Amino acid sequence: MPPRLQNAFGSSSPSDSDDDDDPASSYLAHGAKKASLAKPLDDANLYDYDGAHDSIREKREAEDAKKAAEDMASRGTSKYIGTLLEASSRRKVRDDVAYTRKLVREAEAEKDVYGDRPTFVSESYKKRLKEQEE
Repeated sequence: MPPRLQNAFGSSSPSDSDDDDDPASSYLAHGAKKASLAKPLDDANLYDYDGAHDSIREKREAEDAKKAAEDMASRGTSKYIGTLLEASSRRKVRDDVAYTRKLVREAEAEKDVYGDRPTFVSESYKKRLKEQEE
């Protein structure tokens, strides 16, 4: 005789079994099983929908952040960003030198108007001039 397949719902009723068990004991077992299924209704967290939703959302956000970090790591660095930054720094230095020369020319043009007044130069400006000379 071929083996009997289990019920699709996971439970077996007294009529499904081939055993000649006492009907009263199977009824009591069925009642105990029913009572064990009813126990979770007493759980305080059963109706905590907000808590469950928050935990699911946090889990999803953590997974999204992990995927985003992996995507950024897999992309690596940009191919041209290094050369662009170097060119930008060279342009900035060149523009600073040009601006300083312009200020010197203006000061020389105003020299005949204001005469030989004392000029005050801060330490940071002296340091910047020294860096530009190098």
